[in-house]
Amino acid sequence: MAETNIPPSGLGNIQKIPFPPPLIPNITFFLKALCSELEFARDPIYCASKQGGNNNITIFTCIPLGPKHNQQRIRCILRTAKYINFSLRRQSPVNESVKMLVALSHVFGKAGVGLPIPGVLAYDSTFENAIVCPYIIQEEVEGTTLLMQYRTMNRSLLDQRGPNHNPHLLKRRELARQVAGFIAQKEGHTFSGYGVLRNASDMNSLDPKVRAARYVLGVAPARIAGKLIPTSLDLSKFINALACARLLKASSALDVRAIKNARKLLDIWKCMSERGLLTDQPSILWHPDFHPRNILFNNTVLTGVIDWDNSMALPRIMTRESPSFLWKNDPVLLSQPESDAIKDAFDDTIGRLIPGYKEDAYSIYRVLIRALGMYTLFGVDYKHYHELSWENLVRECDVLFPEQAWGLDRPFFL
Repeated sequence: MAETNIPPSGLGNIQKIPFPPPLIPNITFFLKALCSELEFARDPIYCASKQGGNNNITIFTCIPLGPKHNQQRIRCILRTAKYINFSLRRQSPVNESVKMLVALSHVFGKAGVGLPIPGVLAYDSTFENAIVCPYIIQEEVEGTTLLMQYRTMNRSLLDQRGPNHNPHLLKRRELARQVAGFIAQKEGHTFSGYGVLRNASDMNSLDPKVRAARYVLGVAPARIAGKLIPTSLDLSKFINALACARLLKASSALDVRAIKNARKLLDIWKCMSERGLLTDQPSILWHPDFHPRNILFNNTVLTGVIDWDNSMALPRIMTRESPSFLWKNDPVLLSQPESDAIKDAFDDTIGRLIPGYKEDAYSIYRVLIRALGMYTLFGVDYKHYHELSWENLVRECDVLFPEQAWGLDRPFFL
């Protein structure tokens, strides 16, 4: 008989989640127990398991008990974290990430803004359930990832393409238009501040309605080196607070290189602020991993965007890095005229839907502001921002602001 007690294992605040178990019969046992406990579905059948960087995915089919699906078998995704961080002092550990994702799906998904975010069928943010770990059950999104579509198209080019003809160019232009439409729809919702997204029920509040909220998305201050970053919609103040926190963190660790870089961040902030470049921005939803592996299409229709973990509410300029993955590719597979044609399809669509987007995406000054924001928020060694390297940011500022005496005439910001 399958083991029913699988408590988290690990040391300190980092705990490994031992689900799914390695044997298929055990997975099936837990799926049946979970569906029965929830009174959610009957006859679950295990299909496959996948591992991502932060999550485990269990794919299964089942027959929902409610009338909505008319006794038809559906495919579901059971999503569990690989690890969880919580205080051992808490007697009832709760996964706040699960609760945030549930609120985000409700606010931005089909019931709210209308984005193609997988719907949540069931969830539990605690360990008090049949699989003894927090989870989300979502609808499986129809379609294949953009990454897989690219691979399929690129493989076929080896046989099909002529010297001046890419048979997939029209399709790739339509994919670019679809991505532009998604971005425009996402920008239709703004937040009250900059910071970390939380389910409102996890935030400090004396209001019983807020504490009982299940589907309300709130913004909490980001924290660096124990310092809370103000959430107010003031871009200059936000970036200054981030840079000061970076300097505090580096100084506390006596890290000479990090101190030097933090001071450069403050210098760049001062230079931009004095020139009036850091104008206030609305707060927009930011997807930290908006890349082809997380964007799904059914032929040329965008059907889903997944992996919203660690999403944030950020100044709009910081969310407007262009999706250059749409047109940047191996020159053997995509000629420059073809790349330009795909970019034009995106630019024409986004320019019509969001006036001002293209200037934010491509203007050198806006790119510098975005890079400054990213490196103050995540540190200069942040590997997931590829638009402009830290070294190139410093180099560009040296060229564009030659009168700036780096490191001189610096006020004490902390």
